[in-house]
Amino acid sequence: MPEADDEALGRERSKAFRSPILIVVAAVATPHPKVPEIEQWVAVGAAIQNMWLRARELGLGMAWKTGSHAYHGGVKAALGIGAEDQIIGFLHLGYATSAAPVREGDYLSRTRWFGE
Repeated sequence: MPEADDEALGRERSKAFRSPILIVVAAVATPHPKVPEIEQWVAVGAAIQNMWLRARELGLGMAWKTGSHAYHGGVKAALGIGAEDQIIGFLHLGYATSAAPVREGDYLSRTRWFGE
């Protein structure tokens, strides 16, 4: 954010401290004869979903964020993450202070059922 003023920079810096725990999930896909790259990425997403379900079971709230910081080389370097690795998400974890609104999903327009 080279064009950002001090206030904007302060807001950006404070994002990492919005929750008591911040987990950064990063991964790198490696060539494998039996596990295609797409399956490796999906497996990381499934692992995050499992973490989310367990957090909820423990009475914790979790927010999965990405944003431009996930793709910034300086952020990766500061976290000790290799340039070839991908940040899959910043997971904010803690006790929720309010319930997030439930947004209605339009899954019917994006779902195609076979065999019916």
